[in-house]
Amino acid sequence: MANTKGVMRPLVNFPEDLWCDRFLSLPFNNSEFESYTKQVEAMKETVKDMLVVSTTDPIEKMHLINTLCRLGVSFHFENEIEEQLNHLFITLPKLLNDNDYDLHIVALVFQVFRNKVMGDVKGMVSLYEASHFRTNGEVILDEALDFTTKHLRWYKEQDLKSKFPYARHRVVEAFFYALGIYFEPRYAAGRNILVKQTCLIGLIDDAHEAYGLYEELQCFTDAIQRFDISSMDELPTENQKNIYETLLHVIGDAEYLVQKEGRSYAIPYNKDEWKNYVKVEQVECRWKHEKDVPTFDEYMETGMYTCAARLAMTQILIGMEEADQNAFHWILNSNNKFLKALQICTRLYNDIVTNEDEEKRGFNTASMCYMKQYNVSRKEAIEAFRAKIGDAWKDISEGCMRPTMGVPMQVVRAALNYQRLLDLAYRDNDGYTKPNISFQQLITKVLSQPIPLD
Repeated sequence: MANTKGVMRPLVNFPEDLWCDRFLSLPFNNSEFESYTKQVEAMKETVKDMLVVSTTDPIEKMHLINTLCRLGVSFHFENEIEEQLNHLFITLPKLLNDNDYDLHIVALVFQVFRNKVMGDVKGMVSLYEASHFRTNGEVILDEALDFTTKHLRWYKEQDLKSKFPYARHRVVEAFFYALGIYFEPRYAAGRNILVKQTCLIGLIDDAHEAYGLYEELQCFTDAIQRFDISSMDELPTENQKNIYETLLHVIGDAEYLVQKEGRSYAIPYNKDEWKNYVKVEQVECRWKHEKDVPTFDEYMETGMYTCAARLAMTQILIGMEEADQNAFHWILNSNNKFLKALQICTRLYNDIVTNEDEEKRGFNTASMCYMKQYNVSRKEAIEAFRAKIGDAWKDISEGCMRPTMGVPMQVVRAALNYQRLLDLAYRDNDGYTKPNISFQQLITKVLSQPIPLD
């Protein structure tokens, strides 16, 4: 607890932002990119020839397709790949019967055709490399520069660091997250919205867990239910007014985007999930305030919302023209095993790596509640969580194989990538709260260290 102007607030000493203004000085050489563009166009034609040549060994062609997918550049060759996979799929039974392939080849065949069925998205580690394999107007690195000069400045123009000094400031991590969800050039505007809303989740979460008092936060919860600028007058602190105003501004940006596309229906889904998110954050604050430890089942009932998976999916779909109302209905359906799996993984991944920090601050965690309900050790609770995450992954894989009819495959891919990012960020520790060296190096490789074409 810390005393700020006579009020004892539950401040937390979060690690500083690792990146500061580093990306504001990102070098940018137009002539270099023009040279890359010429190289890329020539290389694309070469790759197309390699894909369509009929004399190529089928297994070598599968290796090529798999490599293109893993490099993150297969979106340049979607039609050619689809045509080749359709042909290979027809010849597959004879191919396997006539040849005694080793396990490596069988696994390759399985992966390539599973990707065909699932619409599997490309390797995230090679996102930056993919930015070089482009045509005019499809430059991810150009967008990275635009992001740093506008949307990270956005962060500076809003003066968010000084307004919320107690909070985690992770705008670069948020941009990395957005790239991992959908890196294709056509989603540039969606990524900008996603970055801003992701940053807001962090600020609002920290307002609940690292600054706000219980009674103050109830006023904030009530204001969010109305989503009206006039509600700012009812908020008791400048901190809450600043958060509320920033949230309304970000929602306004999203509304402008979807109105241009004739998709205004997307915003009510997003607002509803913001309302739900803040309400359940307040429930967890009440538990802390009353020193109440719920059962694991009770905890998960709210935790499925405070993990923000539902909210995140509405944020993601805002930026996708393919996301019609049917897509929103699908992902938000309470009976959707895919969504439930995302929620379980998000909640349990987070609690596995952050439980001790949150417990020290008086908050309940999944392991604490599980230990209470089932009378087991923390180690046994964590083992149970990892098993639940494993089962959830199976549901996600099944959901990719058998999505609801009418849901665009791009939407399913984005949801799958959301889960992949969780695994990347929370595998060993909380990569958002305390980015470790390996996570920092990964972001650096993707965003600022070009991979040469030579």
